[in-house]
Amino acid sequence: MLANKNGNPMPTKSLRKKLKIIFIVDVIIVAIAAASYFYLQAQGLLRTAPKPAEFIVTNLTIDPIEADVGDPISISINVTNIGELEGTYNLNLTINDVLKENRTLLLLGGTSTIEEFTVTQSTEGNYTVKIGELTGSFKIKMAPPEPSAISLSGLTVKPLEAWPGDPVSIKATAKNQGSTPDSLKVKLMVDGNFIEAKTVTLDPGQTSTVEFTFNTTVEGKHNVKLNTLTSMFTVVPHGTHTLLISSYPISGIPFKLDGAEHTTPYSEILPVGTHTVEVPPTAPTGKYTFIGWEDGSTDLKRTITLTSRMSILADFSGGISCPSLYIWNGTGYTYVAEISNGGWLGYIGYMNAYGSIVFLGGNPWDHIKLDKTQLHLVNNSYYDMKLLQRWEEIFYLDTVYMLVVDHPSKVDVYPTGVYYMNPDFQGKIYTVSKNPSTPVSAFNERGEDILYEISKLDGIFARGINGVESPSWNNISWNRITINLGDLSNAKEIKLIVNGIVDWGPAKDYYNWISKFQAAA
Repeated sequence: MLANKNGNPMPTKSLRKKLKIIFIVDVIIVAIAAASYFYLQAQGLLRTAPKPAEFIVTNLTIDPIEADVGDPISISINVTNIGELEGTYNLNLTINDVLKENRTLLLLGGTSTIEEFTVTQSTEGNYTVKIGELTGSFKIKMAPPEPSAISLSGLTVKPLEAWPGDPVSIKATAKNQGSTPDSLKVKLMVDGNFIEAKTVTLDPGQTSTVEFTFNTTVEGKHNVKLNTLTSMFTVVPHGTHTLLISSYPISGIPFKLDGAEHTTPYSEILPVGTHTVEVPPTAPTGKYTFIGWEDGSTDLKRTITLTSRMSILADFSGGISCPSLYIWNGTGYTYVAEISNGGWLGYIGYMNAYGSIVFLGGNPWDHIKLDKTQLHLVNNSYYDMKLLQRWEEIFYLDTVYMLVVDHPSKVDVYPTGVYYMNPDFQGKIYTVSKNPSTPVSAFNERGEDILYEISKLDGIFARGINGVESPSWNNISWNRITINLGDLSNAKEIKLIVNGIVDWGPAKDYYNWISKFQAAA
């Protein structure tokens, strides 16, 4: 054997030849073994490691693809384990990118399952469904009114002001106006979201109450809709309620609430319990004098107990507008009302092309209803009344008379109100029930619930829009009240009683407004 320069032995030529032959033989043997393995594997004679679980999701089905609010939507999907081993799969259902439901599936290798979901949506719109990599969609719309002889009326929401989590009762009266049995589906929506539905079935002429109970922890105002009827309730913090303080016939009266100064009208959410309200004896101008509160008390300082939403009114006498009517009540002259109509010379009919005012004019009548408590016979022979002109405006009275209306004791009498734009409506006298129906709901132009303020003739008025909100007269809008009178389909005659006041505000703003018309012309 030879050695290299490092002294290590080196194989001889014959030895290298033998090693080469052995290597070739080994390679051939390995090649034969590999070929045999692949052959046995192909023939199924040699078992390999099982394939792990692998899942595919197919056949997303949505039925129906268009439905009404609150109706169920069925969503199904096929999940298959194409692997050989058992495994778990997390199935997520998302609608509009919001996870609605999650399921964990356990499937044996080579098996499938169909998973079904049922969902409802409370608002109109288009919705996108996603499960795995598959997507689909459906549409939700408001259901058209059902053809039914059953009418729904008299929606009541109690309490109108609740605490978070407190139950709110929502009721309406259903009546079958037809001649055959019928059904009606009644849906409750709150803030545009579907809450619940009930089906009422009634025989001809039958009446039933449909009632829902709802609660929410979200503070603030909430809109209620029962089919086509609407109302509202408010949620305030625990242990509090709303106190509203207003004054009549003018606003802006300074007062103190628990020692803090404010002006009317004013509202605040206060802790339940006792609170003190104090008004001045006269308005800041000195032309209005405090008479009393809506509950009949006459002290300037008043203590109230707040246990629910409450509204109080400070009544002031006086007036600085049209001729004022005063009547002797046995101890002194008491203020009744202002006489006003479209006949006074300062009321605009229209502006002509030259910028001059064409006044409405005419000789209309203004009727003022006198309460029996205001009438007091002097010496058992006559009534003592006074008309005072307390504002420098051109207004002439031609005739004054007392109209006595003989009527049944069960009805009351009301005249038409002052209707400036059409004198033809003046002077109408109507008899109405002494117990008129209360509107089902009432909202002003701001969307505020004013049912409490307009339900009774108690001197508590719903506040309107006036010049105080737009002193420059550049943002004046209509006062508007939207009322639901319920089902009046069987009424022989409908009479709406409206009692309101006009707060004209300072004359300077009015004349500045007129000057702009003249300047523009």
